[in-house]
Amino acid sequence: MPELERAGPVSVIADLARWLSQGQRAWLATVVATWGSSPRPQGAWLAISDRGEWSGSVSGGCLEESLLRQGASDCPDRPWLLDYGIREPDRTRFRLPCGGHIRLLVEPLSPTGDLGHVQALLTAQQDAGGNRHCHCGGPDCRTS
Repeated sequence: MPELERAGPVSVIADLARWLSQGQRAWLATVVATWGSSPRPQGAWLAISDRGEWSGSVSGGCLEESLLRQGASDCPDRPWLLDYGIREPDRTRFRLPCGGHIRLLVEPLSPTGDLGHVQALLTAQQDAGGNRHCHCGGPDCRTS
C-alpha cells in the first residue's frame, strides 16, 4: 500500500488535482457522520487515485485499506454513502474503536468533468490559508 506522505485539507485537494490533471480517475471520501468513538472528525477527507495512491485519512487506518480495494473495482459512477461499524462483523473486521460508527460520502471524480472544480477548491483553500469552514452547526462542528 502506498505510504501517506502528507495530511491536511490542502494537500488532499492538491493530490486530487494532480491525479486528475494526469488523466487519472479519483474518489474523495468524506466523513459525514460519526456515532460513538471515532478516530477522525466529521469533514475528514481521504482521496484515492485509480492507481492506488492515497492522501488524507477517514479513520486513522481502520478503513483506508477497504476503501483502496474498492477504489477502481466496485465503485459506481455516482456518489454513494458507506456505513462502517453498524453490524457486528464490521466492528470485528475493521476494529473501529469503542464500537464507533462512521458514515462516509464517497464521490467519484473524473479528469474531464471535475478537474476545474477541484482546482478552484484548491485555490480557495490556499487563499484561506488551508482552513476549512464548517457551517453545519452540529455539536461536533469544528470551525477554523
